[in-house]
Amino acid sequence: MKQKILFWITGPDLYFSIAYKLQNLLNVDLYAIYEIPSRNKLFFENQTFVKFVNTWNYFEYIKKDSHFDLDYLHNFENKFKVDLWKLVLNERYFQFNNFYKFSREEILSILTQECMLFENILSEVKPDFFITFDTPFHYNRLFFEMCKNQGIKTLMLQSSRLANKCMISEDPQKLPNFDINSKLDNNLDSFVKLQEYIKSYDYSKQAKENFLGFSPKKSSMLLALFDYITSDNDITKSHYSYYGRNKISVLYKKALIELKTKYRKSFINKNFLKKIDAEKFVFFPLHMEIEQYPLIVAPFFTNQLEIVCNIAKSIPIDYQLYVKEHPAQYTRGWRSISDYKKLMNIHNVTLLHPDIPSHNIYKKCSLVISIAGTSSFEAAFYGKPSIIFTDLFYDSLPSVSKVTSIQELPRIIRKSLETKPQPSEISDLIKKLDSLSFSFNFHEFFINVSKNFYFDGNSTNVEISNEQMKEFLTKHDTLIEQITLEHIKRINILTKNSAKISNEKN
Repeated sequence: MKQKILFWITGPDLYFSIAYKLQNLLNVDLYAIYEIPSRNKLFFENQTFVKFVNTWNYFEYIKKDSHFDLDYLHNFENKFKVDLWKLVLNERYFQFNNFYKFSREEILSILTQECMLFENILSEVKPDFFITFDTPFHYNRLFFEMCKNQGIKTLMLQSSRLANKCMISEDPQKLPNFDINSKLDNNLDSFVKLQEYIKSYDYSKQAKENFLGFSPKKSSMLLALFDYITSDNDITKSHYSYYGRNKISVLYKKALIELKTKYRKSFINKNFLKKIDAEKFVFFPLHMEIEQYPLIVAPFFTNQLEIVCNIAKSIPIDYQLYVKEHPAQYTRGWRSISDYKKLMNIHNVTLLHPDIPSHNIYKKCSLVISIAGTSSFEAAFYGKPSIIFTDLFYDSLPSVSKVTSIQELPRIIRKSLETKPQPSEISDLIKKLDSLSFSFNFHEFFINVSKNFYFDGNSTNVEISNEQMKEFLTKHDTLIEQITLEHIKRINILTKNSAKISNEKN
């Protein structure tokens, strides 16, 4: 019997490309859930690149009405062991929407519709594997949790927190539970060598080069603006993520955020520390707002200003708390100046300029505290302990402590300040990561998609032609085959492991 593989596809993305290549390399039945803008619909309804057995367009099943079924949702929570309010109350479309305020009834209606849809899909397909990206929205995470509950193997591409390195895991917060022999020479026996290694795979530098260094062409911006002004605005009715938007309000908000970005950056340049003083300090890097981390991954620790206040209350009297703005927060127009002033008014808090290289901070700090970021991972390479607020793949390091209750924070901080990481601990983790990782620059691929289809990322609700898709698949054929083969490796390993477990039971 053929294995069944279900994809989550968001347009002409990596996963459509993988499905296209996979059908020629593996004898399987393919299915897909589309999460696409309205003007992508015509292409995906008629495309012949991938032969899916069946597809579902997510937004076509979510209608704007007030009908909901609390009894059904209650039974659903028990059946799939999920907490629905925990997911939706951190959903950016519901809680951080500048264009539309959702009512409780509308949210419950959306939940009822999508839960029924997802149940029907799983019941019809009964997939062996679910291939998807990391889960930025409540509905992505919900479907992942449902698959996990039903024993469906998920293949989720994620960064290994090393530049140009990715791995495929069944859970975005855990390491894959199988081993492949590492080719890495195990000579990382000192912090000097570990720092040389992490600098050669500087994930933060890669992200900065990919995104901060990607400047859309003015011609693309003008084309996107013309396309937006002259196109229909029907997506505001068919997709709840676009409710409340009209062309005037969108253009006004866009112009306003451009002005705020410049004004706030001027405030940052004038008031944030650009050179680190030689003193005892704890380092807390802010996460971007509004993003998957921490909204989905650490749902009970989303108020970063409150977290900073709690850390400031919990550090020893002879320590300062240095807080650094995320360099990519400019894409969100930076934070409000009132928020920055609230942080600056805390007597033992100093705000660091976002341009200060993180490795300079690691060298001088005593402890790194991060809700769910890369900084706590990188700190270990500099011999510094760290604290996180949720499960992450590197939390097996003895120098990494996890906060589950904010009342524990003072005790955990004092204990962490006495912890001394050992090079062998980090070396062992790096060897494990090397065995599970492969070379792939996901950010670069995303940028190529944006350039090819989305006016350099200025608009995603666009029409797609067969010629565009054919040209893209041909141009990136080698890279697509490489990443597809990595998925096939994981499919084969998981299939073999499942067969072994089944035989042991019998």
